[in-house]
Amino acid sequence: MTTQLISFIKIMSQTIMFFSFIISTNETYNNKKIKLSKKLYILCFSVIISVVINLLSEDLSFLIYGIFIIPLYIIYKYILEAKNNVTLLSLLLFYIMISLSEMISYFLIRESFNVYLENFYSNFRISACFIVLKLFIFITLLILLNKYMRKNLKKLHEVVDTFTNHELIFLVSLSCSIIIPGLLKFSLEKSDYNFNFLSLDIFQLAIICMLIFSYFKYIHFYKKSQSELLESKTYNKALVETVENLRILKHDYNNILQSINGYIITEQYDELEKHMQKLTKEAGNISNLECINPEIINQPAIYGIVGGKYFVASSKNIEFKVDVLTDISTIDFDFTDLSRILGILLDNAIEASEKTKTPKIYLTFKYDKAKQANIITIKNSVISGLKLDVSKIFNKGESSKKIKSGIGLWEVKKIIASKSNSQIYASLNNNEFCQTIIIEKI
Repeated sequence: MTTQLISFIKIMSQTIMFFSFIISTNETYNNKKIKLSKKLYILCFSVIISVVINLLSEDLSFLIYGIFIIPLYIIYKYILEAKNNVTLLSLLLFYIMISLSEMISYFLIRESFNVYLENFYSNFRISACFIVLKLFIFITLLILLNKYMRKNLKKLHEVVDTFTNHELIFLVSLSCSIIIPGLLKFSLEKSDYNFNFLSLDIFQLAIICMLIFSYFKYIHFYKKSQSELLESKTYNKALVETVENLRILKHDYNNILQSINGYIITEQYDELEKHMQKLTKEAGNISNLECINPEIINQPAIYGIVGGKYFVASSKNIEFKVDVLTDISTIDFDFTDLSRILGILLDNAIEASEKTKTPKIYLTFKYDKAKQANIITIKNSVISGLKLDVSKIFNKGESSKKIKSGIGLWEVKKIIASKSNSQIYASLNNNEFCQTIIIEKI
């Protein structure tokens, strides 16, 4: 009866640890609640694996917790649909936390009750204290972790997004090479963990983590510097094009006045009316330049790409309208990546619309309070009768000669998919192709 009760307590505590870690860290990192149906799936996984671990493990379970890695990977990858870098880092973090909580609780119980590993589970009171203490330490570590994540969420997203698969494999392998030898000795030999060995492991892990952190900090700084350089180049290019257009406008001003005066002197009022209609249309295009300025589009990379594409479209006699109804600088998205996305989508829009009788492009930036997300919409005219499967346009190699090759849109989808707070949708209605990017607040 005592053994069954201990097994029940172990299963309950392990289930709580698995379930609480997965739910709380995922909700904190993504800043949104997990659906109830997914929580039930995760709870079932947690109970099943806890039972399996209890059946396989009689003593401390440093090594046996490794069998949870596969179902944990399934949960993150297929139930929570997490990215590879988030999944792998969560696996590593979970294993470290559960090992630390078990190791610390074992040392405290051993010193308090003066009992060693070979007869650790012979006493119900000692076993129960060990399990409860391990759960308490794990939950304490989890609370501290979530508090840190909430405080540094934006920086955390930036750092996690910089990890590549190769870097993650290196980080996991390095951490395992430090942790596993001691755990193997402890688990397989059924002996007490050497305090000197533990201190050495902690010292090594601390130094290596500092070096890894410094490396990724340098990489992030380098990428940020390159991003700022690219932003400056695109910003300056747009400014040069703006000044050039204004210089041409100023040069044409005297010619416009003289041409109007000529129609008046010769009393060719019918021709003057046609001339004024043409000038009014050109003036409408020029007035839209008010939106193409750094005060409204207040992020250099976005200003540069939108300004550049605006002048390209204007040179092809494409009507290009821009509406900015949000503070672009506050959009929670890497602006270098966002400028790449807009560049690809606007290039496609220009190529598609210039083949139509009334070429138009309409770009909007707005904030949706209900969704707590910034929404970017690009609409462009397309040729009449265009047949396009919008559900496949983001697939690699999928293309339409009426719009462009599918490589660009596949790149767009790839960038969007790498961000946890963004989605992209496409639609085709009434000879108008629309692409919508939704970027949620972090």
